[in-house]
Amino acid sequence: MFSGQAKKTSKKSASGKSIGPPSLISSGLTVTGNLDSDGEIQVDGTVIGDVKAERLTLGEGARILGEVVADDALIRGEVTGCLRVVTVAIERSAKIHGDVFHRTMSVEAGAFIQGLCQNTENPRESAGKAVERGQAAAEDGGSGDALSMEP
Repeated sequence: MFSGQAKKTSKKSASGKSIGPPSLISSGLTVTGNLDSDGEIQVDGTVIGDVKAERLTLGEGARILGEVVADDALIRGEVTGCLRVVTVAIERSAKIHGDVFHRTMSVEAGAFIQGLCQNTENPRESAGKAVERGQAAAEDGGSGDALSMEP
């Protein structure tokens, strides 16, 4: 019954790296400080700091106040800060206050994004230059309009 080989199931990130089970930040928990993981992070609480991971899942009602850097991200909660993600899915419950640099992005109707959305070949590395350009444009009178995907 318990003998034999256990099945190994592992997820792969957009870069093809195999990742194990997620590290969890449960609802009701607030973490102050930066998170850096070679695997998956699932946030259902609040993180005040930057989050770097292969894969990030941000639950509905969860919040990140800081920069997000990941290969894959599923955003259902609120982010206040820059997202630099290779593949990002932004669901209807999401609220993003900051720029989104991505290679592939999907946005559901009802999601809220206030900031620049820019497609780039390597968002994890190239966002810094684009942020500088965006700040310069804002100083020259650029608008701070929000993108809202209302149904």
